[in-house]
Amino acid sequence: MDADHRYAPLMQPIRDLAKSWNIDIASELEDYLDELEGIRSVYASGEKLDFNEAALLVQGSAVVYSKKVEYLYLLSFQTMKMVMSGKKKEG
Repeated sequence: MDADHRYAPLMQPIRDLAKSWNIDIASELEDYLDELEGIRSVYASGEKLDFNEAALLVQGSAVVYSKKVEYLYLLSFQTMKMVMSGKKKEG
């Protein structure tokens, strides 16, 4: 099975910011690290690290994280805007 299927949540573009919260970046990266440790232990048998795959995985996880931050910012800004508009109506 190739990385496109195993780590699809980190490699596919996110169009809906709310969906980024469903992706467990830490778990996905830990799984990949476990896989890399296996490669290191059988390196003598000819199995090698795919640096392109690793780069795409790191890039994808950074994109997912940035989407989470962006969504949190939007939610915070909307909440603050609602609070401020409520205070204006009261005062």
